[in-house]
Amino acid sequence: MSDAPYIIDADFLASRLNDASIKVVDMSQSSSYLSHHIPGAVNIDYGQIVWQQKPIMGIKPNTEHLEQLLGQHGLSHDDHIISYDDQGGGNAARFLWTLATLGHQKWSLLDGGMHHWAANNLPLSNAPTSLPTCTYQANPTTEFEVDHKDVHGLINHAQFGLLDTRSTAEFDGSKRLATRGGHIPSAVNFDWVNALDLNNNLLCKPAEALHEHFNSMGITSDKTIVTYCHSHHRSSHTFVLLKHLGFEQVKGYAGSWSEWGNLPDTPIE
Repeated sequence: MSDAPYIIDADFLASRLNDASIKVVDMSQSSSYLSHHIPGAVNIDYGQIVWQQKPIMGIKPNTEHLEQLLGQHGLSHDDHIISYDDQGGGNAARFLWTLATLGHQKWSLLDGGMHHWAANNLPLSNAPTSLPTCTYQANPTTEFEVDHKDVHGLINHAQFGLLDTRSTAEFDGSKRLATRGGHIPSAVNFDWVNALDLNNNLLCKPAEALHEHFNSMGITSDKTIVTYCHSHHRSSHTFVLLKHLGFEQVKGYAGSWSEWGNLPDTPIE
């Protein structure tokens, strides 16, 4: 990535709304977008960036589909793309992780999303934005993703950390959303929502506190960290967060538990 920050604050974006090199993507539901959104933002349907092949819920679409989708919305490979939603950042982060796998260099998550933006009385619009279509040329990379076969080889590996960002109940198997409940052996649990300040418009908690918490769990920046949840929605937010905190090697498991927990022979704790 270039010098673009992985997580940006509202003031940063508000001062750059007229910057032609920046494109803003709203990943909220269309009804919310039509009610109010950041001026100039385009709206992309979450269902267009995450495919389902039940029981697997988090499949990444093929490159051709994504290139066409991004080009249709006027997004090019050279743009600095800033994304947000009104749900805590999971939709927006999954979109940004997808961009990273396409080799996109400049992308950022808006801290606090629409919650923080609106609470600070920053500009809003209800006029849909349509940018001129263009050609998006991807440069796909495997640097930021793993599949279930890769994960098999990472279990109990000293140089890797498996970070399960689901709820505690999903992690220990008392809440089961797949054929089998539990977690990938050697994974540690960090409920993704614990990174958010629920009393301050869903802003990310201070970096120092998050670093300290992750370090106490054995999630340290000298390791390659693999994040997963049920469909790599929640864990995409943690992927972006770790990159923001300076972790150089972070990967996401798109299939996540909806795949691992429904395969007949994967090891489970």
